[in-house]
Amino acid sequence: MDDNLARIVFAAIWVPFVAMRIHYIRLGGAEMRPVYSRWEGKGFAFVRVFLALPWMGFLLVWLVRPSTASWASFPLASPWRWLGAGLLAAGALLVFWVNRTLGRNFSGSLALRADHRLVQHGPYRRVRHPMYPGFLAMTVGMLLLSANSMIGVPPILGVLYVMAVRTPREEAMLLERFGDDYLRYRDRTGRFVPRLSP
Repeated sequence: MDDNLARIVFAAIWVPFVAMRIHYIRLGGAEMRPVYSRWEGKGFAFVRVFLALPWMGFLLVWLVRPSTASWASFPLASPWRWLGAGLLAAGALLVFWVNRTLGRNFSGSLALRADHRLVQHGPYRRVRHPMYPGFLAMTVGMLLLSANSMIGVPPILGVLYVMAVRTPREEAMLLERFGDDYLRYRDRTGRFVPRLSP
């Protein structure tokens, strides 16, 4: 796979994915700007503003004027780039399944709606946070497909940060809201992957 085909494949997956995310953010009634609850804190403002926005700018440069972004490229054999395309597509499909399952319960920030429900079906049946593995697969896929460190490394670090720091806060928020129901749900599910034993 050459660079031109990689950009076409990337855009073919990325553009519908972004459109889907915008749809579910609007469906949840959230504004496009982040809303920070007491659970989220200001650290995520830094991640969004100082990591996500520059990364999106670099991604646009890579897609439109690739020679400008070539300084961050590295050689990678074609099979690895196709593997990256598969991971990007599979992760995007998992995130879509999660968003479709959540529906109006989805929020881009750590905040609960007044009528929020504890979703326990679909990808949530055996995993409490299936969206984050989906994003991790996507970001590793971005790195391999693009063969560009600036396309892949910042989002991988961002997802790992969210998984390490945000997940415990999210679980504390859900425990406060749903109490024993969440405890029972937590006891029978895995955090990011299904439990091997019940």
